[in-house]
Amino acid sequence: SGRSTTFPLPQWRAHDLYRTVYFDEGRGRTVVFVHGLGANATHWELIAPKLAGRCRVAGLDLVGCGWSRKPDMDYRVETLRDHLLDFMERRRIRSATLVGHSLGGAVVTAAALAAPEKVESLALVCPAALGPLPLPLRLAARTLLYRDVAFPFLRHGADFILSSVFVDGAQQNR
Repeated sequence: SGRSTTFPLPQWRAHDLYRTVYFDEGRGRTVVFVHGLGANATHWELIAPKLAGRCRVAGLDLVGCGWSRKPDMDYRVETLRDHLLDFMERRRIRSATLVGHSLGGAVVTAAALAAPEKVESLALVCPAALGPLPLPLRLAARTLLYRDVAFPFLRHGADFILSSVFVDGAQQNR
């Protein structure tokens, strides 16, 4: 699942609609971390624990990611934004610095636009595009991102990159 086994902060499961898995440690000004597509809260392993001694740090597995529920639904940035804002409400986070990576950048930006009173500042780490995709790309994405279609291409692409870029021969990648 890409979840770090060495993530040093305690993780919890909320009793909310999405059974959200999260961390929430420290005191003071709050920083909320939002991961990218297909990632999870433990991807903040190198930064969140270091900040926990100086401020409150929180992060969640967005719905559909990590160990949170993965309901069969239409996933949109607005859905993820609402999940984030609900998480903040449940954790009694009145305002925070929101840090978003990739898709998380789009999510925290959408949260800032929807509820500016809850956002002290934004930190965007390689944020995903915020504009809507043209219709042909949206239709293609529904087919291309289907697991049985996408996985073989991604697997072969990763093998090609590893064998072509990072080492001299394919045998060294096994």
